Amino acid sequence: MFMMRRRTQVALITLVVALLAKRKYKNAKIMFLVKRLVGYLLSRVLPVPLPRVVTGVGCTTRIADVLKDLGCKRPLIVTDENIVKFGLADSCLQALSTAGCEAPVFKDVVPNPPSELVDAGYDMYQKERCDSIIAFGGGSPMDVAKVIGAKVCNPKPVSRYEGFFMVNSFCRKSLPPLVAVPTTAGTGSETTVAAVITLTEERRKIAIADLGLIPQVAVLDPQVLVKLPKHVTAATGMDALTHAVNAKSAFTKRFVFEVELQDVGQQHCIGITVRGVEHGAELMRNCMNVADVRTCKSSSCFECRL
Repeated sequence: MFMMRRRTQVALITLVVALLAKRKYKNAKIMFLVKRLVGYLLSRVLPVPLPRVVTGVGCTTRIADVLKDLGCKRPLIVTDENIVKFGLADSCLQALSTAGCEAPVFKDVVPNPPSELVDAGYDMYQKERCDSIIAFGGGSPMDVAKVIGAKVCNPKPVSRYEGFFMVNSFCRKSLPPLVAVPTTAGTGSETTVAAVITLTEERRKIAIADLGLIPQVAVLDPQVLVKLPKHVTAATGMDALTHAVNAKSAFTKRFVFEVELQDVGQQHCIGITVRGVEHGAELMRNCMNVADVRTCKSSSCFECRL
């Protein structure tokens, strides 16, 4: 009875606060405000893990050392066919081979990945007896890699991971180590708690959010960005700027990096993007600034609870 009264009180307080917020944000729906309030409170209570950031020109060649630090020798590389075709992952694969790490490659990822891809990747992980996962690519490979890790940790149909904290019960179960190597500046999946997967039979997408989905390591190599098409450089560069601005202005922000670093990211992001559209190689001469923007972008994702 006491617990029922306590829950009722909490619900009433939450509703009252949401109604007060409604006076300030008149166009916002009550349910949206309630969700934002709950998210804000949880963000102050739950410990959000921070991935270790490895950055610098050519740092993908250091992935073998990263795996060694994690105690892993046989990663499953989750990527897509174009990344393999254009050689973006060659330096990573060569470094792993030189270090004696066998790394099977799952390259079947497509945009808006269906749950069947997760199942296929999970089967390869088990068949090849892998001990870790490397997500190499944009948002889709990152999402697939995260949910493959979820199935390794807690095997069940992908649809049952939908929602919040349905993967590993508030970190009570360990996912395999995940190393994320983004090939664009705008996805942000290498820093987030979320993944989006398509349920083909039900013709809908589901969002999966869990603290365990955050990668242990984010490898940010500016050299990978040089080979991107112009339109991708432009679009993802502006995406990075948007997140940097959000980090500065979000009312739920919690500083993870120095404010000065966010300022650096905002100052250089537009210039690097515009120059990079016309002269991709110039990104190499601005590699430190690119690293700053990527780190600022990572901070933004945490700050805005994306």
